[in-house]
Amino acid sequence: MPKSVAMGTIASRISYLIRKKKLTSREFSEICQIPVSSLFAYTSGKSEPKASTVMRISKAFLIDPAWLMGEGELEDMYDVTSSLHMNAPVEKELHHYLRELDDDSQMLILRITKALALQKEER
Repeated sequence: MPKSVAMGTIASRISYLIRKKKLTSREFSEICQIPVSSLFAYTSGKSEPKASTVMRISKAFLIDPAWLMGEGELEDMYDVTSSLHMNAPVEKELHHYLRELDDDSQMLILRITKALALQKEER
């Protein structure tokens, strides 16, 4: 893994996450509910996301917000149980199983979850 990811800035880590998940910028923006223009500003280093945006990205991909902000190494990326206050046993179990899946399967689960949430909102 490139040193820039392990030791990098939030810009390099967001870019890495987009590549790792095989997403377009538009898809990433939709999943995280951030404007594409803001995403370009973040990945180019022209601006840094607000804390609420960092949390939104972290929750969307079950990654540690501290890692996203440049702390820790690549292997710390998914150590989210304390940072996101995942206290509920169901959330911890879901996180455990999601980590076991490959990236494509994780994205499928994310899309299904979003579709279910949208259906619930429409009721």
